Amino acid sequence: MLVFFCCVFILQQAFGQLACSIHTYVFEDEESSYIENYVGIQSKTVAFVQDAGTVQYLVSITQGESIIYAEKYAISIREEDKLVDLWDVKRYGLKPGDYLLSINLIDVHTQDTVDYSLDLSITKYDVAHVTKPMLCSKIQKEGSLPFEKYGLQYEKLGYDLVGEEQDKLFFFNEVYNTALIDPELYLLRYSISQGFYNPSMSGDYIKQGFIKKTSSDKDVITKAIDITDILTGSYHLLVELIDKEQVVHATNHANFQVLRPQKDIELLSSQDESFETSFVQDMNENQLKYALKAIAPRISGQRAEILNAVLQDDNIKTKRYFVYAFWKEYSADYPKEAYDKYMKVAEAVHNKYDNNVGYGFETDRGFYFLKYGKPDQIIVEDHEPSAPPYEIWIYNQIQTGETNVKFLFYNPSLSFNDFVILHSNCNSDIRNPQWQLQLYGDSPNENQGNAIDATSVGDNFGRNAVRYMNDN
Repeated sequence: MLVFFCCVFILQQAFGQLACSIHTYVFEDEESSYIENYVGIQSKTVAFVQDAGTVQYLVSITQGESIIYAEKYAISIREEDKLVDLWDVKRYGLKPGDYLLSINLIDVHTQDTVDYSLDLSITKYDVAHVTKPMLCSKIQKEGSLPFEKYGLQYEKLGYDLVGEEQDKLFFFNEVYNTALIDPELYLLRYSISQGFYNPSMSGDYIKQGFIKKTSSDKDVITKAIDITDILTGSYHLLVELIDKEQVVHATNHANFQVLRPQKDIELLSSQDESFETSFVQDMNENQLKYALKAIAPRISGQRAEILNAVLQDDNIKTKRYFVYAFWKEYSADYPKEAYDKYMKVAEAVHNKYDNNVGYGFETDRGFYFLKYGKPDQIIVEDHEPSAPPYEIWIYNQIQTGETNVKFLFYNPSLSFNDFVILHSNCNSDIRNPQWQLQLYGDSPNENQGNAIDATSVGDNFGRNAVRYMNDN
């Protein structure tokens, strides 16, 4: 079954990279077990030729050397559906045993590929059991949602990501053999905790609730949890079958993420009295954008995603609070002084590395200057044979504790201040095994090895970059 529906909140992917969301669930019916496999494709990451995109979908289920199921088909996407997501669900009946599920998605026009595999253990339970929660953005009895089961319509939570407009998290569960817990009734306890699930977690939770049900061989449970006060971050939903004495008989879980910076601002700023009188209140839209872009080199991981969302948001309060919170975290007592000091450096970096494309601190050299500070040494090569101008920045030590760290920037376009990062020996940054081939691209006949695997070029007069990078 193929269904199109609008998916507003999606994980950001690199341009041209096929992005998808794959989830597998195991259920039981009266006769046997079966799996439901959901595949969501982010349509805008599919290549379109003549107003159409095509994704080849291969799925197989094997048991040892035996092929239990194997399917291959094409999913076509029209140009007018480029801004919506495509979802597919397949169901496969399986007998008890161990299996391997393999899925291969290929963009026909670019050959960009996503591979997914999962070990499946199918068991016919003779004890109480609860399935993995299926996270949904909506569950309702009537309407026009993409999927339907047991008289309920539901919309899968794309990429297990809760976005700005979602105030409730829905989940769907099946439970089996609860009469073995108690012949009359049982409880399902659900809770949301910070961080992805780890069995060693202490049991702290930020949301918890109970559902009382009559015992039976099989039951279907749905629930909507109010999440209006949950901030951006990683979380997990834990479901537990318990008896009247709250003894746990079965558990399962599902991880998810929340990304909604605007709601974060609303919640956090309302709890912080000093924000309303802070230095950011006098900053206009352009000043805030400049300040946000200037601190981008100091931000990584999920906070970088939040910063990108804040920059794209039209809400000026969101921008003000992000700047305020960043500098208050850096210097709780003197956030404005810390901000002023840093922005003087950012302005100097902008002036030095400005190339008329964005700000100077948005160029690679400007970015790394603000990220790691002023290098202890800079080697400048403007006239090396077979190479464009390049620079090697050397740091005796960086914030991670690494020593003798080097970054190689080069200017293949020969345009003013158009140096880009090519390679480094930093463990937490870019490493390019073929940097020599790119730096000395004017001498392809001197590559050592074949065209695919080569990583070095032959030594030659005046060729110094390798020595610079290898010197201790």
